[in-house]
Amino acid sequence: MAEDVPQNPTTSSAFDSNSDDEAQQKAELQTLETKLSSNPSNYDAHVQYIKLLRKMGELEKLRQAREAMSELFLLAPYMWQEWAKDEASLTTRSEAVDAIKKLYE
Repeated sequence: MAEDVPQNPTTSSAFDSNSDDEAQQKAELQTLETKLSSNPSNYDAHVQYIKLLRKMGELEKLRQAREAMSELFLLAPYMWQEWAKDEASLTTRSEAVDAIKKLYE
């Protein structure tokens, strides 16, 4: 008369937690996208959007978000450093140099 108990309840709990986190992040992402489409000059929304995209690993959207923000605002030095670091970690040596040079154009 064995009960149907998960062998590792922490794994199930961790999976549920990750699913909840992912759903929450997607909802937050949609909220920020709505804010930015209605008010592209919202500096704080740009910063939050970039942080969230970076956390989620949404690389193409992250590049687009950074480019959009840099067209409207001066980026803080730490933002340029993160951008350069992210680009460098995603490419080969020669591609990294080209990508980083492009940031300064």
